Amino acid sequence: MKVITGISAALISAFLFVGVADKLMHWDMFVFALGKNPLVPALLSGAVAGGVIAIEAVVACALLPPATRRTGLLLGMVLFGLFSVVIALLLWLAPASQCGCSFIAGFDKPTVRHLLLNLLIALLCGYLFGTSDRRSPTINGLRMPGAATTTPPTTSHQRSVP
Repeated sequence: MKVITGISAALISAFLFVGVADKLMHWDMFVFALGKNPLVPALLSGAVAGGVIAIEAVVACALLPPATRRTGLLLGMVLFGLFSVVIALLLWLAPASQCGCSFIAGFDKPTVRHLLLNLLIALLCGYLFGTSDRRSPTINGLRMPGAATTTPPTTSHQRSVP
């Protein structure tokens, strides 16, 4: 399972890095799309755009090293869950508006396909977070719950029975 988790995390990270690069290459269109978004105030579109790119980059970086992978998976689940909520609201409130998620892949408008993709990635991150290997107590120095705090002496202090 560790290999599958590593490969999946690397693919999700690559997906996020491509999104970050796409948004940076199309910065003006991304800010414009967020400015037209009914969920984002037009005055804050630049700040929201920078925040989204920064958060995506942090999550993508957290998914790569094994030491931060579980945290990255949790953050990825939350991030893609929030993206799913935003896409669902856009589908309901303003289906003709631009979402600004990706200009290369053609996700310039909220679609059911886009919503399902975000939901599946959020579920994958959640599943991998729940099933990923946690550090064992023998590796990180913690004792098992209920284990003795000290080791018993090798010799007994009890009197022998005659």
